Amino acid sequence: MEISQLKAVAALRKLASFAKAGERLHLSPSTVFCQIRQLEDEIGQKLYEKVGGRSG
Repeated sequence: MEISQLKAVAALRKLASFAKAGERLHLSPSTVFCQIRQLEDEIGQKLYEKVGGRSG
């Protein structure tokens, strides 16, 4: 477990957006996603669930 992974989870929880969390942490949205995915793999538990999606 890395502090950067925990910061990514906290930012995603607060901002509800990978893009906004990435901006806050000065990371790309895909990096935030990967950090959270790695943490999920380490603890064996999902930390977020995608709700909705883009339409259009």
